[in-house]
Amino acid sequence: MNTKAFFSWVPVVAAGATAVLGFSTQVSAATVNLGAATGYNVFVLGDVNLDSDTEGKMAIAGDATLRNYSVGLKDQGGDALVVGDDLDFKNGTVYGNAVVGGTANLTSVDFQGGALKSGNPIDFGKAGQSLVNLSQSYLSSSATDAEVTSWGGINLAGTGSTNVFDLKGTDLANAKGLSFEGSGNFIVNVSGKNVSFQNFGFSLKGVDKQNILFNFFEATNITASAVGIEGSILAPKAKFEFNNGQMNGTLVAAGLTGTGQFNHVGRPPVEQPPASVPEPATLAGLGFAAAALAASRRKTKQAA
Repeated sequence: MNTKAFFSWVPVVAAGATAVLGFSTQVSAATVNLGAATGYNVFVLGDVNLDSDTEGKMAIAGDATLRNYSVGLKDQGGDALVVGDDLDFKNGTVYGNAVVGGTANLTSVDFQGGALKSGNPIDFGKAGQSLVNLSQSYLSSSATDAEVTSWGGINLAGTGSTNVFDLKGTDLANAKGLSFEGSGNFIVNVSGKNVSFQNFGFSLKGVDKQNILFNFFEATNITASAVGIEGSILAPKAKFEFNNGQMNGTLVAAGLTGTGQFNHVGRPPVEQPPASVPEPATLAGLGFAAAALAASRRKTKQAA
């Protein structure tokens, strides 16, 4: 799949939303919302090449290469695996249907409670746009800077129903431990184009992993290894390489490779976006409206 073509609209939409909102959106009464990716364990807007398993459902916009793989064991039935383009799958099990938009090449793949089907049940173009806008909407001018200790520990202490933090990608790369304490929802906005994290543990004190979201709002490349990730990741513009680890939550990414395991932990308690944050479609509309207004003003000025 040509991800370059797919993401050609991203800077325009993001810039439009930025111009109107100024990234000053106040995230109040929020929850961990994943929009179009809700209900999936893995939702990828490009290609994947994997060797491990996903306990929940998977949706892949581009080509999928799976080896020795299991999909949907802990969330059986329905469309367990959706692939927009071609599927090359050797040795594995699908607990439900595999729906493929392109060509399917299957070798020693067993179906439990489902079958191979042809079709495109997901509009990945629309989903991608909404997820990029959703990622931008979680930025907040009132976010708290994450506490980074001298030894490399990162402490995120929440005091309310929704806790929004800013974390530098460089601090995450050097982290020796990541601690969440409090209650409610935690949204961690991670900056940086190229981000990596590895070889550290998570500590959750009174915090449910379903209520943790890492928002890599500007990342284009993410690498992770030797880590057990607690929470979900929203990185709609990033290619994600994940090896020798597991993730307890949902991954949204532009591409995915590796041997990491994705564990199904269920859907977030509340699936609606924050009341004070515009819906993704509204954000996109605001951006395009601003662009149209600017163009109209330029024409009026030239005519004068």
